[in-house]
Amino acid sequence: MSDVIDQSNLIATQVSSLSLRFAANTNLKIAQAFVPAVSGFIGRWDWSLRKIGTPTGNLFTGIYADSAGSPSATQIGSNSSNLDVSTVPETNPPALYSTNTWSTGRPYVTAGVTYWAILDGDYTINSTDYVQVWRDTTGEYASNSAKLNTSWEIQTEQDFVFREWLVVGAGSRVGKKANTGVSTGTRVGFA
Repeated sequence: MSDVIDQSNLIATQVSSLSLRFAANTNLKIAQAFVPAVSGFIGRWDWSLRKIGTPTGNLFTGIYADSAGSPSATQIGSNSSNLDVSTVPETNPPALYSTNTWSTGRPYVTAGVTYWAILDGDYTINSTDYVQVWRDTTGEYASNSAKLNTSWEIQTEQDFVFREWLVVGAGSRVGKKANTGVSTGTRVGFA
């Protein structure tokens, strides 16, 4: 099996960063809205991240349904596998994308429906050892829906830098948009 990009917000220069789990009640979680172009199982989610100091612990991503323009309490599938925060690159701006993957409990998303990817962590909250998440303030991604914390404060005309990947391979059905090279309605990975 392999994965193909369905949605992404990749810009030449990440415009600004946001500190995740930097202080109590400050950016403990972030959320990014996205609308899949096709239906399928998410196999991986990339965020543009940079670590500051020496944080220890994990980051993970969950996919949630939409509720009136914010993440709902309804999770789709399970959380991704843990990403060891100590492996996040220190480059500025990040040249690499840190990846959360699913091997089981993959979220199934439906084309044209709004979902939220929530980045969360279990590492200690402090102002010395934390992670920065890169975002773009140009408003180029159609969603323009980045939100913070569990009260889901809107970040006006901002989106996080991300890639959403759908699983393609044995047993998966994916009808992809043109930029992935798989035609709409194609069954991929069947003998």
